[in-house]
Amino acid sequence: MDYVREAEKVLYHYRDLKFALENLGYQIAKVIGQSAPARAKGEMEITGIKYGYRDDAYNSLFKLQVLTENKEKTAAEIEKIDKLLDALEKESDCEYYAQVLREWYIEKTPKEEIAGLINYSPNSRQSIYNIKDKAIRKFAVMYFGLGALKAM
Repeated sequence: MDYVREAEKVLYHYRDLKFALENLGYQIAKVIGQSAPARAKGEMEITGIKYGYRDDAYNSLFKLQVLTENKEKTAAEIEKIDKLLDALEKESDCEYYAQVLREWYIEKTPKEEIAGLINYSPNSRQSIYNIKDKAIRKFAVMYFGLGALKAM
């Protein structure tokens, strides 16, 4: 497993995860709204579900469960990434690592601007690449643990 590449993928899709979290909330609300009991004419069973609509109710409940689980897992992943970046920011000798990772992968800021943000000469792009490489390796170890450390 290429831990650095996987760590890059995690950060690169951070904004997608944030969007997904919002979208999952919308989908959950939609399922709840659609599956709310309606004043149905016809014979009701003891469960309160109109005869013949049991499958729809089960499907709605299952869909709601899956969406809720996905939302919780997505929120947990976002929180994990945020905590790791916050911890990385507080590490000694890593003062720019979190900022570089956020700007590089999440915000997709041009490299020259990142150099300016951390007071490096915009002309020394290699320095920014070196910092980014060190930062992503450190993040990979923090994210994946010993396996990533041994692979480096």
